[in-house]
Amino acid sequence: MKNISHLGFATILITFFCSADVMAACSLSRLLGLSYQSAHAILEFDDPYPGLPDQQVYVDSTKVCPGNKALLGANINIQFVSSTIVQIEVQGGFSKTQRKRVLANWAQSNYGVISPKPVSYFDNEPNAQWNWETLNAVITYSIVTTAFEIVEYVQIQSTQHDELFSRFYTERESELVNQ
Repeated sequence: MKNISHLGFATILITFFCSADVMAACSLSRLLGLSYQSAHAILEFDDPYPGLPDQQVYVDSTKVCPGNKALLGANINIQFVSSTIVQIEVQGGFSKTQRKRVLANWAQSNYGVISPKPVSYFDNEPNAQWNWETLNAVITYSIVTTAFEIVEYVQIQSTQHDELFSRFYTERESELVNQ
């Protein structure tokens, strides 16, 4: 009987560490700064859809983080400026009855736990947003409740590519003025 309880405890412990490893094993900020060609070779994404600017691509979560259950089914949008990844957006919708904060847990396991959280984050129908900085990125998290689901959104924006952002917006502003 004593061996069975030790076995059960060991099983729970192994399950915990394996699930924590899967959750934490996927920091998308590792992609920031990659060129379009490098990202395409690693992630094997399709070329942008017709009509979309070439500075954004949608990537299947299984290609970005194989085996990561937290991102399974999430929409991942990668933003390029001057053929360099500068921003990554992750969005997922989850059943209202599930009441889990899947992307919040994933983001905090990769980019640090943030406290205090807005009070509305803990509501049955949450509606909250906050952001925090890491060494090379600003992380923005939001959660909203719709009629049928809870939608979570995480944005990871590079702080190392401010010059590219500035140049991009200056070019866009110039194009608008010349129209």
